[in-house]
Amino acid sequence: MPSINDSSSQHELELLQAALDFAEEENDITSEMLALAEEENEMYRETLSWKATAPLRRAKTISSLASYCVSESTHSILSRKGIRSTFQDLMQLISQELKTGFEGVALASKQSGVSRETSYMDWWRLYGNDQPEDLSAASANLHSFRHQPLISVVVPCYNPKPLWLQAAIDSVRSQVYPNWQLCIADDASTDSAVIELLRSTQSESRGAIDVVFKETNEHISATSNCALKLAKGEWIVLLDHDDVLHPLALYYLVELINNRPDAQLVYSDEDKIDSKGRLFDPYFKPAWNQELIRSQNFFSHLGCYRRELVSQVGGFREGYEGSQDYDLLLRCWDVVGDKAIAHIPRVLYHWRAHSQSTAAAASSKPYALNAALKALEDHLERKGVIANVHSGSHGYHIINYAIPVHPPLVSIVVPTRDSPDLLRKCLATVINETKYPNWEMLIVDNGTINADALDILRSFSDDPRICVINEPGEFNYSALNNKAVNKAKGEWLCLLNNDIEVLDEDWLNKMVSSAVQPGVSAVGARLLYPNKTIQHVGVILGLGGVAGHCHTGLSLNSGGYFCRSLVAHDVEASTAACLLVNADSYRQVGGFDDEYLKVAFNDVDLCIKLRQLGGRIVLNPNVSLIHHESASRGSDLSPDKKRRFRREVAVMKHRWRNRLLNDHSYNPNLSLSNDFQLSSPPRDRTCR
Repeated sequence: MPSINDSSSQHELELLQAALDFAEEENDITSEMLALAEEENEMYRETLSWKATAPLRRAKTISSLASYCVSESTHSILSRKGIRSTFQDLMQLISQELKTGFEGVALASKQSGVSRETSYMDWWRLYGNDQPEDLSAASANLHSFRHQPLISVVVPCYNPKPLWLQAAIDSVRSQVYPNWQLCIADDASTDSAVIELLRSTQSESRGAIDVVFKETNEHISATSNCALKLAKGEWIVLLDHDDVLHPLALYYLVELINNRPDAQLVYSDEDKIDSKGRLFDPYFKPAWNQELIRSQNFFSHLGCYRRELVSQVGGFREGYEGSQDYDLLLRCWDVVGDKAIAHIPRVLYHWRAHSQSTAAAASSKPYALNAALKALEDHLERKGVIANVHSGSHGYHIINYAIPVHPPLVSIVVPTRDSPDLLRKCLATVINETKYPNWEMLIVDNGTINADALDILRSFSDDPRICVINEPGEFNYSALNNKAVNKAKGEWLCLLNNDIEVLDEDWLNKMVSSAVQPGVSAVGARLLYPNKTIQHVGVILGLGGVAGHCHTGLSLNSGGYFCRSLVAHDVEASTAACLLVNADSYRQVGGFDDEYLKVAFNDVDLCIKLRQLGGRIVLNPNVSLIHHESASRGSDLSPDKKRRFRREVAVMKHRWRNRLLNDHSYNPNLSLSNDFQLSSPPRDRTCR
C-alpha cells in the first residue's frame, strides 16, 4: 500500500499528481457533494408535497437520462446491436421512465431493491452470455482448461411437471462443457408421465444419464443421497427437478476449478424463471460472507461441492428436509473454512417460481424455515458459539449472540463542539438508556463556547465513568478521535457522533455480542433519519466515486436488496457515526488518518485497513439509532470544505484505487452509481 504518511518530497509530488489526475473526474466529485446535500435535505424530500411533484421533476430529466444512456451503454450496445436497435432501446427506456414518472405518486411508497423485470431482461440480452456467439467462444476455449474433471449433476425428483423436468434435463444436455454426468433419483413419483419421461431419458442417454427409481417415498434428503450414490464425478452440482442451468454453468465452474485448485465449495448468482420462461428477480450475491450465510442461505443456487468433501461429512441428513442443502453447506464449511469457498459472479442458475416453490415465497414451505433454524443451531453448537436464533419476518435468520460472562470494557468516544440540544439528547440517551454494564465515556470538546453546551459538559464532572478532554482548534474529526483513544482504557472503542440518539437500551449489548465473535474487528449499526427512514445500513466501496451508504431513504421495515437492510452481514466498511472497533486493531493500523483524511472517508479508510489485517466488519441492523447527520458540524458546501473534500477524494482514490472497484460485499453486476441497480456493463466478473 502506498504510504500517505510518508512526508518525503517524492510522495508530495505523487499526491499532487494524483490530485491533477482526479481533477478530470470533476463530475464524480460534484456527485459526491450533491450526495451530501441530498442527505441533509432528506427529511424535506420525504414530505408528501415533494413526492407529489416528483412526476413533474422527472419529466425535466429526460435529456439527462438520454445522456446517461449514451455515456453508459453506447459502446456495448452499438458493438452488439447496431445503431437502429440502440435508438429503439433508448426510446423504450425513456418511455418507461416517463410512464414511471406519471405513476410516481401511486408508487411512492413501494420499496424495491432490484430493477424492473423489463430492465433485467434488456440487461440479460446484453450481458447474460447465453447468446450463440457466447457459447461458440466458450466452446472454442475449452482446450485451454488443463484439468477437465467429470461433473456429476445431482437431481432428486418427485412428481414435477413433465415439461419442467424436461427443461431441467435439457439444460444439462445443453452444457457447453461436455464432461458431465446426470444423476437422477426418483422418489416413487405417482405421475406416470414423469416415470415415462425418466425411462426414455435414461434409454437415450448413451451412459451419460443415470436414473434410479425408488420403490417407496422417503422425501428429499434420502432421495438426494440415492442420487449421490450414482455420482462418479470429482465435483457435485445440485439441481432441483424443475430448475434450469445456464448453458455455461459447468464451463464457468471448470474455469474456476482450474484457476482455484484449492476451492472446495463454489456458488454462483441466480435469478428466477416463471411458467412462461421469463427471467426475473436476479440475486447478485457477495463474495463469501460469513455473517450473511448465517442470516440466509445464499449459497445453494448454483451450489457446487467436491464429492470427496460431501462423502466426508456424510451427505444429506434426514430430518432437515426443505433445508437439507443448507445443512450440507454448513457442515462442509465447518470442515474446510472460509478460504476454500469461491464465488462465480454470474447468473448460472434459473430457479423455477411457482405456487409450491420457495422461489415464489419462503412461506410456501414453513417446514423448510424450521429445518434451516435447526441446521443453523447445529452449526453454532459445533463452532462452540453460544447464541439463540429465530426467524425474521421475511424468512431470514436472526442470531442473538451471548455476551461474555465478564463483559469487556467499552470506551465510548464522543467528539463535540457546541450544539447543546444535540449533545444533551445524545448523552442523556447513552447514559440513561444503555443497559450494557461496563463502559466509560471520553467526550472530546473541540472548543465549545456555547454556554448551554458548557453547562452540559460541566454537569458530568462528578461522574467517574465520564472524562471530558479539551481539544480546541480546527475541526479534525480524525485527530479528535485519535487523541481520545490514546487515553481510552477499553478493550473496545465505540466511536459515536454527538448527534446520535439511542433508541434501544440493548444497543451496546447487541454490538458487543457481535464484536466478540471470532475474527471480528469492528461492528456497525443501522442509522435512521429522524423521520425513521434508513440513512445507513453499511457502506459500499466505489459507490458514487469513493464510497456511499446503501439503502438510504428506505422505510424502517423495508428489507431492501434481499433483506440486506434487516439481516446481519459482513461489509467492507461502515460509518464511524456509530462504530464499535477493537482497540488493539485500531492502534495497530494507526487509527484514523488525521493528516490527509481529517473529515471525510476516515472511517472508510480505517475499515479497509482493518480488512487488510484479516478482520471482519459486521453490520448489525438489529441495532438502530437516530443520526442527525452533519447537524453538529454544519454544511459541507462552503468553498473551503469543497476543496478539502476534493483533496480527500483524491487521497482515497490514490490510496485505494483497486479496492474501491472491488467491494467483496457487493457484486460487480451491480451499479456504482445507484446501489443495487444493474451495472451496464458489469465490472470485472473474475471469480472471487
